[in-house]
Amino acid sequence: LVVFSSYAMLYIVLPNLLPNGFWTPVSLLHHFIFVFFVINILFNYIYCIKTRNDTPVEKYNLVVKELATVTGFEYPETKEDMERWRRQHRKIIF
Repeated sequence: LVVFSSYAMLYIVLPNLLPNGFWTPVSLLHHFIFVFFVINILFNYIYCIKTRNDTPVEKYNLVVKELATVTGFEYPETKEDMERWRRQHRKIIF
Protein backbone atom coordinates (compact mmCIF):
# COMPACT_ATOMS: atom_id res chain seq x y z
CA LEU A 1 0.00 0.00 0.00
CA VAL A 2 2.73 2.44 0.96
CA VAL A 3 4.91 1.56 -2.02
CA PHE A 4 2.04 1.89 -4.50
CA SER A 5 0.78 5.16 -3.06
CA SER A 6 4.33 6.55 -2.92
CA TYR A 7 4.98 5.65 -6.53
CA ALA A 8 1.67 7.08 -7.68
CA MET A 9 2.19 10.30 -5.77
CA LEU A 10 5.82 10.89 -6.75
CA TYR A 11 5.71 9.83 -10.38
CA ILE A 12 2.12 10.51 -11.47
CA VAL A 13 0.31 13.03 -9.29
CA LEU A 14 3.02 15.50 -8.30
CA PRO A 15 4.57 15.92 -11.78
CA ASN A 16 1.11 16.62 -13.23
CA LEU A 17 0.13 18.85 -10.33
CA LEU A 18 3.37 20.85 -10.25
CA PRO A 19 4.82 21.25 -13.75
CA ASN A 20 7.10 24.16 -12.70
CA GLY A 21 9.68 21.92 -11.03
CA PHE A 22 10.71 20.28 -7.80
CA TRP A 23 12.26 23.24 -5.96
CA THR A 24 9.31 25.63 -5.99
CA PRO A 25 7.76 26.45 -2.60
CA VAL A 26 4.41 24.88 -3.53
CA SER A 27 6.15 21.71 -4.70
CA LEU A 28 8.21 21.46 -1.51
CA LEU A 29 5.04 21.93 0.56
CA HIS A 30 3.31 19.11 -1.32
CA HIS A 31 6.33 16.85 -0.86
CA PHE A 32 6.50 17.66 2.85
CA ILE A 33 2.80 16.81 3.29
CA PHE A 34 3.27 13.60 1.31
CA VAL A 35 6.30 12.53 3.40
CA PHE A 36 4.37 13.34 6.58
CA PHE A 37 1.49 11.09 5.51
CA VAL A 38 3.81 8.24 4.53
CA ILE A 39 5.64 8.41 7.87
CA ASN A 40 2.30 8.62 9.70
CA ILE A 41 0.95 5.56 7.87
CA LEU A 42 4.10 3.55 8.57
CA PHE A 43 4.21 4.64 12.22
CA ASN A 44 0.55 3.70 12.81
CA TYR A 45 0.95 0.38 10.98
CA ILE A 46 4.06 -0.61 12.96
CA TYR A 47 2.52 0.30 16.30
CA CYS A 48 -0.73 -1.42 15.40
CA ILE A 49 1.20 -4.63 14.83
CA LYS A 50 3.50 -4.23 17.85
CA THR A 51 0.73 -3.45 20.34
CA ARG A 52 -0.40 -6.43 22.38
CA ASN A 53 -3.78 -6.74 23.97
CA ASP A 54 -2.90 -7.37 27.61
CA THR A 55 -6.26 -6.24 28.91
CA PRO A 56 -7.77 -8.82 31.26
CA VAL A 57 -10.91 -10.47 29.93
CA GLU A 58 -12.90 -9.37 32.99
CA LYS A 59 -12.35 -5.68 32.22
CA TYR A 60 -13.31 -6.23 28.58
CA ASN A 61 -16.51 -8.04 29.60
CA LEU A 62 -17.43 -5.23 31.99
CA VAL A 63 -17.08 -2.66 29.22
CA VAL A 64 -19.12 -4.77 26.80
CA LYS A 65 -21.86 -5.34 29.39
CA GLU A 66 -22.00 -1.62 30.20
CA LEU A 67 -22.22 -0.77 26.51
CA ALA A 68 -25.00 -3.34 26.07
CA THR A 69 -26.90 -1.87 29.02
CA VAL A 70 -26.59 1.68 27.72
CA THR A 71 -27.72 0.75 24.20
CA GLY A 72 -30.56 -1.49 25.40
CA PHE A 73 -29.03 -4.69 24.02
CA GLU A 74 -29.81 -7.89 25.94
CA TYR A 75 -26.34 -9.22 26.76
CA PRO A 76 -26.22 -13.05 26.91
CA GLU A 77 -24.85 -14.07 30.32
CA THR A 78 -24.84 -17.86 30.09
CA LYS A 79 -23.93 -20.35 27.36
CA GLU A 80 -27.61 -21.12 26.84
CA ASP A 81 -28.39 -17.41 26.40
CA MET A 82 -25.52 -17.13 23.93
CA GLU A 83 -26.72 -20.11 21.90
CA ARG A 84 -30.29 -18.75 21.88
CA TRP A 85 -28.98 -15.36 20.72
CA ARG A 86 -26.93 -17.01 17.95
CA ARG A 87 -29.94 -18.95 16.68
CA GLN A 88 -32.09 -15.83 16.75
CA HIS A 89 -29.38 -13.79 15.01
CA ARG A 90 -28.90 -16.39 12.27
CA LYS A 91 -32.68 -16.56 11.78
CA ILE A 92 -32.84 -12.79 11.33
CA ILE A 93 -29.88 -12.65 8.92
CA PHE A 94 -30.78 -15.68 6.79
